[in-house]
Amino acid sequence: SLYDTESKACPCNGRSQVIDDDITKKRRLCVECPTGTDSDGLRCSPCGLEDCSECVYSGGVCLSPTRNLIFPGLNEKFQYYRDFYPSLHYLCLDKNGTACQGLRNLCVLDQYSRGSLACQDVPDVYYDLTGNELLESPIIEETFVTKTFTQENGRIDIVLAAYALNGSFSGFLSGVNDLLLCHDPFAEAVGFWLVGVTYVHECKVNIKNLLNTADRMLFLSPYISISGQLYSIPVLQSDLVGEGGSLINMETDRSQWSLVKYFYLAESISSENTFISYASEMELRITPRGMGLIYPPFLRVSYERVSSSADSTNINFRFSILYESDVNAQIIGIFVSIGVLIVLGLIYSVFQIISFLNRSGRMFCEISTCLQLLASVCSILSSAILLVLALTSVIILLFYKSQSPLTLVLPTKDQELIYICSLSVATICKLVHVAIILGNQCTVDIFLIDWEKSKGKLITTNPPSATGTLTEDPNEKLKVAPVSIWRTYFVANEWNELQSCRRGFPLCVLFSSLLLLEVIGIKNIAAQEPFTHVVFAASEYEPPSSSVLRFALATMTYTFFSLLIWLYIVLFHERFVEHKLKQFADLCAIGNISVLILSHNKYGYYIHGKSVHGQADTDMKAINDFFKKEESNQVAERGLGDSYEQIFEISFTTNFRKYFNTILLSSQSESPEQSKTSHTLSSNQIKAYLHMNTFLSSFIDQVIPELPYVHQNKTLMEKILDFEIHQPEDRSILYASKSTYVSHRAD
Repeated sequence: SLYDTESKACPCNGRSQVIDDDITKKRRLCVECPTGTDSDGLRCSPCGLEDCSECVYSGGVCLSPTRNLIFPGLNEKFQYYRDFYPSLHYLCLDKNGTACQGLRNLCVLDQYSRGSLACQDVPDVYYDLTGNELLESPIIEETFVTKTFTQENGRIDIVLAAYALNGSFSGFLSGVNDLLLCHDPFAEAVGFWLVGVTYVHECKVNIKNLLNTADRMLFLSPYISISGQLYSIPVLQSDLVGEGGSLINMETDRSQWSLVKYFYLAESISSENTFISYASEMELRITPRGMGLIYPPFLRVSYERVSSSADSTNINFRFSILYESDVNAQIIGIFVSIGVLIVLGLIYSVFQIISFLNRSGRMFCEISTCLQLLASVCSILSSAILLVLALTSVIILLFYKSQSPLTLVLPTKDQELIYICSLSVATICKLVHVAIILGNQCTVDIFLIDWEKSKGKLITTNPPSATGTLTEDPNEKLKVAPVSIWRTYFVANEWNELQSCRRGFPLCVLFSSLLLLEVIGIKNIAAQEPFTHVVFAASEYEPPSSSVLRFALATMTYTFFSLLIWLYIVLFHERFVEHKLKQFADLCAIGNISVLILSHNKYGYYIHGKSVHGQADTDMKAINDFFKKEESNQVAERGLGDSYEQIFEISFTTNFRKYFNTILLSSQSESPEQSKTSHTLSSNQIKAYLHMNTFLSSFIDQVIPELPYVHQNKTLMEKILDFEIHQPEDRSILYASKSTYVSHRAD
């Protein structure tokens, strides 16, 4: 029948409703209501509880007696599910939006199980696309993915649509703390939602507060608000079980993910108040597309359970906003760079091993050669890793802090593991290298050559006579006056002190770096935000620091102060204050003592300390006269062969080493037991010392025809590769060496 527009009622019986004519669109019709419903003259509604004689009561709603209330598997669900699913199911079929939302809530409580009755009724709780298709394609409106975020226009507004358990809409929540189980005083700060700013909030929540949250349980659907429009944010529930029973959302392959639309903070209904299921960790992940554009973000939610009777228990909660990107290309670039440097280093190590074999006088590889190869490889590997990671981190720091709009994001904690593992490998390799160097230093032979000559004969006298006079004993032979050993002891002591000296000032560098980073606050630049803060106010949110940026800042500050200290040492300190190695060489020249250091069997260093005055064991007046002669250029230069050079590298012949070893073995002719029990030098050791002193001084003076030597200068290539092209065959080779180079090798 037609609707009476004047009386605004249907002329038929009272059980009818008004609908529009779908054909003409110009009139309204009255149709009879279905069984089990009542009418107010305009629309049909389920009959009330007071009039349920012809209906079936379920979940607080009267349903038509023709409705089937038996569903397979329903009795296996929790109580609330069993009580309310039938009514929500049929009301949703009748296009009741609140009931459909109630079914969605039941699906969420049932862990989004694909076999759940509620989830089958409302499949729109799932996204139809896979994780890759949804998160890596601009499937949302173009206005969303083409939004350009800059530092001036970079605020992201997150809005939560909240629904009660029965499906009724509770409104929109825009407060930041609505996402948190515990209040954060910085949550409303401006920097919280700025694009590129990493936010992390961790806290402990008491079970009582958690119960309050569970009692007012809300089901939330996250949206991002841009220009007044809302766009849905997919939810990734970590413990969601797939069809095969596996945790599909824990897979690294995004194509296996199943994304949903709703989540909750805490609930106890599914366990019938026995346990509380709560969101223990929530991560909002955002991936940039470049030039200020971003892909659709997603919210990862992880749930845990705790007994509702544990009143004194505190549970951990963590919420974070993280920015991530595909760093595979960056990682490949890092490993390629390290590989190239390692290849170049291995070529360099070949020259090092050949040099080691030549200097050691070995023809074949032995254990010591293998250790030297290991040290060279470890040194090259650690240096290559440190150099590449340092340059990469500094480049990331410079580009990240100066970008506008947002293009580059920092590596996540999981991605930083590659940097940390690489640095750990570099540290271990460097420790191995240092350990082998210390072992090599234990095998170095050092000898101090005393050039001092005896001043004559000693006269042996008779005992004093009664008058107190001394008379010469004609029966005693004249003895040679001994040379004092104290000059040698003094130079040896200075050498021991010199071994523990560093050419630079590492403590000063470390102190300056810490002062700049910690006290001044440069460390705050490492905060995970695309702009620079040196000082954070008390009311400002301070993002967590990035390990990559911290390493970059540490590298830059340490390198800066090291370079500054090096310039100070080279330009001022060693010229006007002191140069320890040159001072030691001067001390040797004054004390008439030379130092021979044999780091290898056929290679070592020589510090020429033979006095140009012929003696050093004299009084103060004579020493002062010696200095005046040097000042007025009345004597030769202190260097070897009337030159300025006092420090040399020596490449010895095989014959020299044979002579040296013969004398060295003569000092060990005593039995090992006797040498261990005695703390003094034996007669053989003293004789060997005097013999060695005579042999080495004769060698330097070139008075041994079988052991000649020549002077040469190393070429630039030999200095770079630390390699001697010309090998000593019939004569040794002395290379003039800068004191700075020898001090570097000593370090």
